[in-house]
Amino acid sequence: MDKVKTSDSGVYWCQSGSDVLSAVSITVHGGHVILESPALPVTEGHSVSLRCRYRKNNRAKESFSCLTADFYRDGSLISNESTGEMTIPVVNKSDDGLWKCRCGNHGDSPESWMTVTDAIPSTKSPTIPSTTTPTIPSPCPSLPKSCISLSRLLYSLLVVSPYLMVTPILLGKYRESRISTPAATGDAWNEETEKEMEDDVTMVVESRV
Repeated sequence: MDKVKTSDSGVYWCQSGSDVLSAVSITVHGGHVILESPALPVTEGHSVSLRCRYRKNNRAKESFSCLTADFYRDGSLISNESTGEMTIPVVNKSDDGLWKCRCGNHGDSPESWMTVTDAIPSTKSPTIPSTTTPTIPSPCPSLPKSCISLSRLLYSLLVVSPYLMVTPILLGKYRESRISTPAATGDAWNEETEKEMEDDVTMVVESRV
């Protein structure tokens, strides 16, 4: 628009297919008093400031803050400010509407629409409970090497003990047989007996293992 008029004031938005972008409120000031308000929608819960200013004439570019100003929403007086500025700390949906200000003897400003949108709900990540793996106590938590050595010693004793028990018995039988056997058959009998003893010991040890 090359030459705007006060009648061009209003809410503007653009649309692409079914998507509608946020609306923008544009106010064309034709008088001396100006209400400075957010052009874009304000999110509920945020703070917003409204300022009432005036110009000495319509052609003047410089504006001044009003010493005292009355702020109206939808025709109802909301606040009287001595600084010419009104701040809403926490905006809510009830603040949505047409706003204007009155600057002392300078008159009223054109109405300007302020849109308040719903606050975006915060999403919190679900808390995942921590899981701990139970610890199985070791049979020898303080001396693991000693436990291993002890187990090996016990295993060795179990393997060797049959041999230790059988050997004296076989030796005793061997001595008795030598006494009662004639000397003529000594060498042949001794070799055969020793071989049988060795076979017996080997069979006993293998059967235990």
